[in-house]
Amino acid sequence: MSYDKSAVAQAFDSAASTYACHSQLQTRVARHLLLGANLTGRVLDLGCGPGTQIDSALKTQGQWIGLDLSHAMLQQARPNKAYVVQGDAESLPLQSQSLDALVSSMALQWCDVERSCSELGRVVSSGGRLYLAVVVQGSLSELQSSDCQSGFSVNRFAPAKAWLSQLTQAGFEVNLESRAETAHFDSVKTLLNSLRGVGANHSQQRSPGLRGKTWWREVQAHLEAQRCEHGLPLTYQIAYFRGLKL
Repeated sequence: MSYDKSAVAQAFDSAASTYACHSQLQTRVARHLLLGANLTGRVLDLGCGPGTQIDSALKTQGQWIGLDLSHAMLQQARPNKAYVVQGDAESLPLQSQSLDALVSSMALQWCDVERSCSELGRVVSSGGRLYLAVVVQGSLSELQSSDCQSGFSVNRFAPAKAWLSQLTQAGFEVNLESRAETAHFDSVKTLLNSLRGVGANHSQQRSPGLRGKTWWREVQAHLEAQRCEHGLPLTYQIAYFRGLKL
């Protein structure tokens, strides 16, 4: 699965100033990923965004490096990281076996599974820790519709088993935890703004395009039909991988 990385970077550049206001679910996922983690030495936060998702207590445990595809996100991250560097997970600008730990939360879904896992295996040293939270197949199901006229262009996320297979081939021994993480919104507008606000509105699929007021009414009806007592749901299927490099 391939993405136009310049388009992905542009989407996240546009979201840099609003990310913190819309990233409650992202913060929840990152903190669950790292619950009980003990991170020392040289630690990479891959896809760090503005650098606000990692609990401040963990930041004191090691030398943290923030890496992101988006230059604007890194400008936001500078106060939160010892070092920041712009780069792509499929071609990391780091020396082999140079990391004692690698953390990545809700970022690697924008990458090719095989190439990114190979790079993780290259840069993490033997015995190094790995903590990944990846958006996988089945996510954002609320945006899909059997009626193509009201459906959205939703990314085809890779299944968790594909990530597990490639991480194993890259030399990691990991445990997999699968969880559905749901955010709720009071209106269709705030739901869609949440995607734009964190840069997650980029899709590698062709957009159906705007279809005027009739299309918009169909979209609203489709999403409102799923409303529950907490609001309009938007669900991410998250694969949590925790382990070490053999």
